[in-house]
Amino acid sequence: MAERLAASSDSNIHSVLVVRGGRLEFERYFRGRDEVPSRFYGPRVEDVSFDADTLHNIKSASKSVASLVIGIAIDRGLIRSINEPIFSFFPELSDLRSPEKDRIQLVHALTMSMGLAWVEATPATGDDNDEARMHRASDPCRYVLGLASAGEP
Repeated sequence: MAERLAASSDSNIHSVLVVRGGRLEFERYFRGRDEVPSRFYGPRVEDVSFDADTLHNIKSASKSVASLVIGIAIDRGLIRSINEPIFSFFPELSDLRSPEKDRIQLVHALTMSMGLAWVEATPATGDDNDEARMHRASDPCRYVLGLASAGEP
């Protein structure tokens, strides 16, 4: 399998790891295309030779991990519920509050339904792509919560 994946020019599989009985039994990395951060222009797609230390753009996989961590925090009593107002986690950003944004709860952040004017369906290197602008921002949380309200959370 690994040889076929390595020889394939269109599979874009970056790695295969097999864990059995709690032990890593197989680990192989390949060359593929991925978004690579660019300091000045946002992420761009490049060929990457992956290995165990390669930073990897995982995008939406982060949502599952974040939800899991929030669940653990709720279980441990560190957070009361997913219905907490988002600004309760960012008191230093209270200058960005508005009646519309005060309705945003943690659950809306976890489900990407905060009702903010977010544009991502444009080239990642463009000036009108909010993901790229967020990555370039010195304070990504301030950038996101500073976006205009576009609808109900």
